[in-house]
Amino acid sequence: MSEANLALAESPRDFSGAMSIEEKRAIAEVQASMVIAKRFPRDVSTVLARVKIACQRRELAEKAHYAYKRGGENITGPSVHLLRTVAQCYGNLDFGFRELAQEAGRSIVEAFAWDKESNTREVRAFQVPHSRFTRAAGNTPLVDPRDIYEMVANQAARRERACLENVIPRDIILAASDECKKTLAEGGAKGPFVDRVRKLVAALSAEFAVTPEQVAEYLGHLIDATNRDEFANLYAVYQSLRDGEAKVAEFFGPSAKTQQDGEPKGGAAKIKAMHGKAKEEAPSAPAHGEAAEQNQSGGPGQQSIDLMAPGAMEDEPLINDEQVKQVAKLAATLKWGDDQMEPLIRDNYQAASLTDLTENQAVHLLGQMNHELAARKASGSAPKKST
Repeated sequence: MSEANLALAESPRDFSGAMSIEEKRAIAEVQASMVIAKRFPRDVSTVLARVKIACQRRELAEKAHYAYKRGGENITGPSVHLLRTVAQCYGNLDFGFRELAQEAGRSIVEAFAWDKESNTREVRAFQVPHSRFTRAAGNTPLVDPRDIYEMVANQAARRERACLENVIPRDIILAASDECKKTLAEGGAKGPFVDRVRKLVAALSAEFAVTPEQVAEYLGHLIDATNRDEFANLYAVYQSLRDGEAKVAEFFGPSAKTQQDGEPKGGAAKIKAMHGKAKEEAPSAPAHGEAAEQNQSGGPGQQSIDLMAPGAMEDEPLINDEQVKQVAKLAATLKWGDDQMEPLIRDNYQAASLTDLTENQAVHLLGQMNHELAARKASGSAPKKST
């Protein structure tokens, strides 16, 4: 190695010049953005119009709200997805999070939201341990860089949401929330609103074995009486369950099964009473054959009638092909033959056969079957799939 190269290698490198240039560039960018924000201020009417258009997208409306349980209360609000979209429409706003350092198995992170037009800035600094806590395993250290990043991003998103809520005017956030609820309720499809409520209940039943009775108890009234805000809240619960951010028991608790005295307690009793009243006001259907007479007289082998089962409503659509397939699949899994299905349909829904059920009754039946399957799995008696 030449003396010149040796001297260059031994001499410490000076990065002060490069750092000075980078700092000057960053300062110039901030100053330029503030000047532009002052020169081109936002127009609130334009912002609201943009927000309304953005919130008419169903993909955003489905993720616009969060829901979780804390201290026995339901906590809901606009999600970080909605607030980021509103921030983009609001304009002249810098927001996000940055990881400041990693040390001793933790990350030091800063979330921020800065309105350059009014020079209002909200900052949240916090620490994120590189571990994941579960009740089963306790604290598990994270070593994979991707796991660490996802943990940091998840924790930072909540602080970023809080920063945006404190910078963006509340009325704009509420307008965006209401528009997303409207989009979610309308669904971009024809047909009555109650059909979308029933489809959501069917999805909860099919994916998480949540029965219609549990949904009704959660709402505090009959499913068909659900309003737009309650539907948005229920959809937020559904999204939280799908994303793994909450558990079924946190929202719906154990199934509303009968206790030792044979009657459901608490909210389940209230819902049952409402259903019973609706059934008393409806005209009773004629009995079907000898088996129905035996059940009415309380003979041997009597199958209990589910008072929570919805009755058929006038002009209500009948069970669709997809629901028929789902019932057949679950019946095969549960090993329920015609000798079990026919009395169940006849006694609980006053229908002659499966194809005579309405869509709402089919949703209820699927919920009952999914709950039975979940109960068998929990007890270890679920039927095994044949290979």
